[in-house]
Amino acid sequence: MKLIFIVILLVLSGTALSRAPIKLDTVHPSIKTFSLNEVCENKGFKHILLALPKGTGAVDCMGSSVSITKFCKKKFPDNHELLRGFINFEKRATCHFAQSLILSLDCNRFPQYCKSPKRGCNALKGIYAVSQVLTHSGRSSHDEGDLLKCYFANTLPDFE
Repeated sequence: MKLIFIVILLVLSGTALSRAPIKLDTVHPSIKTFSLNEVCENKGFKHILLALPKGTGAVDCMGSSVSITKFCKKKFPDNHELLRGFINFEKRATCHFAQSLILSLDCNRFPQYCKSPKRGCNALKGIYAVSQVLTHSGRSSHDEGDLLKCYFANTLPDFE
């Protein structure tokens, strides 16, 4: 009986539990994956016996930490569609690309980013859209609550 009550309570609580604090919408996304050893070798480490994930954003190459995002930037220096690098669930280094990104952030959970939308979006750019340009930032309020919206693109729009 208690289990049924808990399930009903969760269903009725709806949007507060189902809405993610950060939502990423991409246009024409693509990914490229690499073994963790490849990341270490690209950094100059040879004959790596053990390469381990260090969180979701770095590889431990026999005691030296290597950022996946920095690896992706070095591997694809001319690609301005790079969003970020991370270690996926298969324990592979992943470079995430897209033509553009719309990031929506719940201001109730992350108020520090929402005080100044432009400043907040520029801070989030370093995490979610490293090679892209911030084209628009703002806040919106609606039924789901207060959101910070950040729009990133691989180049600035040409308004000729």
